[in-house]
Amino acid sequence: MRGARVVAIAVVFDDLSKIKEILQKISDVDRMDLILTLGEWDWLHSKDVTPEATKELIEKETPSQLYVMMQEILK
Repeated sequence: MRGARVVAIAVVFDDLSKIKEILQKISDVDRMDLILTLGEWDWLHSKDVTPEATKELIEKETPSQLYVMMQEILK
């Protein structure tokens, strides 16, 4: 992503309401165009609720973006 820059980083523990609060602020108050979230890597034993919090807030899923990012990472 040429021209992109990181303007905010938040570390939030596995608290659904807190994650939603932070995402809502970044979206509505800070007016970010793109928000990337990352949860725990060990999803089998994880208590990570980031995907659930994110899904409750998004207006539209863009699964194709996930595939493009995965392809770029694997290069």
